[in-house]
Amino acid sequence: MLKTTLAALALAAPFVLTGPAAAIEAQADVNLVGTWVATAYAGQTSRGTSIALGEGNWAEIEITSHDGPVFTGVMRWGLASDEHGLHDGEAETTEAEENIIGVLNLDDTTYSVVEYPDSTVRQFLLTNENTLEVVSYEAGPNAVVSRATYNRQ
Repeated sequence: MLKTTLAALALAAPFVLTGPAAAIEAQADVNLVGTWVATAYAGQTSRGTSIALGEGNWAEIEITSHDGPVFTGVMRWGLASDEHGLHDGEAETTEAEENIIGVLNLDDTTYSVVEYPDSTVRQFLLTNENTLEVVSYEAGPNAVVSRATYNRQ
């Protein structure tokens, strides 16, 4: 029994030791750097305001650096002047530029992203080389949820 257990551990060890490293290596050829523009967007605020693209509403993500599993960038958005503002972490506004940092999740498929100084959390899914599906959520007094599709420019 002990020999069988030791043999199984010896065979499994290379997979356990190289599994996560291999997953990160598999993502080495993925590069998110660039400007991504929202082409579809639907959201809702805790005040009951719905948010959609068009008629002056826009959003974009600029990834400025991507190194292995981590990246940095900026999220920019704007609303038509007659819209109720959204919160940027400091005040209600109709447009903002907020810093983001992100990391490849352990599933080797999705990315977790946080925005600051605001506290929005985003989940990215790269569906192909030039398309990001994004789900965003923020709790608290300025709660908002949204889903969007961004295309690389």
